[in-house]
Amino acid sequence: LSPAGTICIYTFATADIIVDVVGHLAETPDFTSITPLRFADSRDEPTFDDNQRNTGPRRADTVWEIPIAGRGSIPDDATTVVANVTVTNGQAEGFATIYPCGTRPLTSSLNYAPGITRPNEVIAKLSPAGTICIYTFATADIIVDVAGHD
Repeated sequence: LSPAGTICIYTFATADIIVDVVGHLAETPDFTSITPLRFADSRDEPTFDDNQRNTGPRRADTVWEIPIAGRGSIPDDATTVVANVTVTNGQAEGFATIYPCGTRPLTSSLNYAPGITRPNEVIAKLSPAGTICIYTFATADIIVDVAGHD
């Protein structure tokens, strides 16, 4: 939030905007907010460091492991990130699960369908290697923007 308690929202095209507040984090020494950075994009679009990009749509029933810790301003010892995960170009109805790799939980972090671009903000625990895994039920493009870490 700005010092006045506001946020700015940029849209690429004319759109209706809905803002849902799901909570807030008090100023703590354990959380660091950053200017959002694109850490992964399966499309032919740039990421802040040109890594984890242009992989093509993530195929159905697969997992994409994305390095987070040690990239950009995320320290090597970070254990959790706040991220906005977007699914677009879905080829069928499906869901994505964001988790710290290893055993995949039987939950969804975000649901999607053809013709709909669907974002969702998540608080994601990192694996011991500093990565997150994203499981896709149906083939789709995935975009990951990180906005903070502990």
